[in-house]
Amino acid sequence: MAAIFVVVFIASLSLPTHLHAQDSLPPVLADKIGLEFFRTGLNPTKSDDILPSWVPPKASPCRDYAGIVCDHDGIVTGIHLSNADLAGYINVPFALSHLSRLDTLDVSRNRIAGPIPDFSPILTLQVLNLSYNGFSGSIPDDYFSGVKGLKVIWLAYNGFTGEIPSSLSELDGLTELRLEGNKFSGKIPASIASPTLKSFNVSHNSLTGEVPEGLERFKASAFEGNDGLSGEFGKTGKAVEAAVVEEEEKKKKKKEEEEGEMDEGSWGLPVALGVGVIVVGLVALLVIVRRIKAARSFNSLNSENHQEGTGSADVRHQNNAYV
Repeated sequence: MAAIFVVVFIASLSLPTHLHAQDSLPPVLADKIGLEFFRTGLNPTKSDDILPSWVPPKASPCRDYAGIVCDHDGIVTGIHLSNADLAGYINVPFALSHLSRLDTLDVSRNRIAGPIPDFSPILTLQVLNLSYNGFSGSIPDDYFSGVKGLKVIWLAYNGFTGEIPSSLSELDGLTELRLEGNKFSGKIPASIASPTLKSFNVSHNSLTGEVPEGLERFKASAFEGNDGLSGEFGKTGKAVEAAVVEEEEKKKKKKEEEEGEMDEGSWGLPVALGVGVIVVGLVALLVIVRRIKAARSFNSLNSENHQEGTGSADVRHQNNAYV
């Protein structure tokens, strides 16, 4: 078993880095190979001491690997390795890009260093937690354009520099953004002030300028430690929370209107049919009444004619008698 895995593992080195697991290998095998690349990148000089439960030839990542979450098909969906004494770097091209259903990566509270990896090949990624590591350097302004599925981003307490990427505004479903304890500078992009944000913190950086209006609802502690930052912090919802409530009301009203339209549509046909039946019934009744009246008039006329005819015959008989 070990020999087979080694052969497949070595063969996988020749795979193009842009291919996903579904393009080349069965998902379960691709997951296993990808996780081994990921493990060996974490302090490769003593990789056998890192995550010993992952050391080949363990049979199943879903059953045997610590920190791995899988779906009902046995495909890896989550890596949860917080506080696991990891170092080295995160290998995305050869490793994580082969995990075709990975939606959560949590490697917080370790000693992983270097620039932020490019996670764009992981098309399914929704939760990214790199907090409390040694990541450094600036994050390109368009970085998050390639990972639009992200909903939760925790980059707190690293050594990131430069400005906060404005491409964060492209993440329509972003609910949590934690950037505290870095060296970010410049202004907070107003475009990231989305009503969908439930958790937000940029404290202890080097930010300047005014806090965007849409972010003032968060407590002052979310902005402290930025000497150049100004604004009204901690509006406990009276301004922005009201906007959030208003947005929810709009959604509710829209839903009710849609349901109302559906109700109208569902009742419209029966009502129309009912009205049609009544109209047809009234017309038929009117026709019947008219026919009855016509028949009565005809019978009455015939009776009168018959009486007139009888009277004329009597007169003629009397005249003949006189003759």
